[in-house]
Amino acid sequence: MPSRNRKKVAAETRARAEAQQAARRQQRLSRADQEERTRAALARSKRQARAQAVAVVSRFAQAWGSTRSLLALARVQSDVRQRVEKLLKLLDTQAPALCTVDQLPWLLLLAGERWVRPLDGFVSTGGTVAQVRDAIAAYLLTRYPVPPFLLRALDVAPLAVARVPEEDRWAVGALSAVGRGQSLGDLAGTSALAAPLTRRMCHLFLRAGPAWTPIRALRHAQVVGFGGRPGLVDLLLQTRLGTYRGDHPWVGEPFWHRVIEWACTRPWIMDLDPEGLGDVLAWLESEQWEACARGEELSLTGRTEASVGRSVAAWRALVDAQGRGRLPASGIPAWSEDAWTIVALDTPAALVEEGTRMRHCVGMYERLAAMGKVALFSLRKAGAPRLTIEVVLATRHVVQAKGACNRTPNPDELDALGRWAAASLLAVDRRVA
Repeated sequence: MPSRNRKKVAAETRARAEAQQAARRQQRLSRADQEERTRAALARSKRQARAQAVAVVSRFAQAWGSTRSLLALARVQSDVRQRVEKLLKLLDTQAPALCTVDQLPWLLLLAGERWVRPLDGFVSTGGTVAQVRDAIAAYLLTRYPVPPFLLRALDVAPLAVARVPEEDRWAVGALSAVGRGQSLGDLAGTSALAAPLTRRMCHLFLRAGPAWTPIRALRHAQVVGFGGRPGLVDLLLQTRLGTYRGDHPWVGEPFWHRVIEWACTRPWIMDLDPEGLGDVLAWLESEQWEACARGEELSLTGRTEASVGRSVAAWRALVDAQGRGRLPASGIPAWSEDAWTIVALDTPAALVEEGTRMRHCVGMYERLAAMGKVALFSLRKAGAPRLTIEVVLATRHVVQAKGACNRTPNPDELDALGRWAAASLLAVDRRVA
């Protein structure tokens, strides 16, 4: 082979070898770069996992820290506190949006009922926060299928106070009892469901629509069971009967059951607007209070539309003379004995003043008072405030009584509180003492 050709072949061989070396070098660099990116991604993933773990711990720790303080302040029983803690831990992993102190009313309702299954056996199947919440309630409280509307018993407004929504406990109790296989008829007329429903009313109640609230289902069953027009239900729900009224035999659900029967037989009731009907019901309640003070019971017979109209107008004039801008009237009469008096905190300004003088958070209850769920009072001696009192109107229970800086009542204050409660047909929760 000529010398020129040999040089050409050698140059081509050398070029191919250099190209192969460059390609191998590039592959090594690419592999090294890919490995570096993989290591960086793994490190980033680990950092994110650690951050998420810290966030989870922090979320539960923060929620439980605040919740525990509120539960201790409200003197909630230790077994209920333990259940609330367990629920928060479960929510932290299965429904983080519910792992907040604002969910205390719902947590307390759920923790206050008997659970039919262990909490650690619950596994969420996904869905919205509301669906997970319903699934937890159904798992813990029921062994058998229940009408879906009964789960709406747990749809309580978020509120960062350790207050059990007593006005909703009846519906949660009904959910739990029916879910364990108990007959609704066995509950009707008892402290669990004070309205003395007939067999037909029980049937109507359990057939309520899935989107209804339990109180709507109850009022619908009563109105239709008494032969009233269904439109009356919507009117009633916009009055004080939009809330369960408790089991007191004189001023609780048994009394309002009679009132609903009376309203169903008065066609002119349907001509009233919600405000007008609300005035009629408020007047009837005040009349019942006066009758109870005499040891009697209000008679609803013989009252014509004209006579009711005159009486309601006189009652309204008296209420208006006392001034507007007040929170809904509780119907609980004034009380004084010796140097002790009970003053209704029936305006937002009165709540602010009481909270300032007593250095506690009574102002947070304004929304509940405006909704007619609670009434707030000040126990005073010689004009000086001694206790701030919360009464749940649905059950007529004194559920809280706090002195300055949330101190507990002393024996003299408890004695005065007990005498007022007895005179006002109220029950005092044992936690108060």
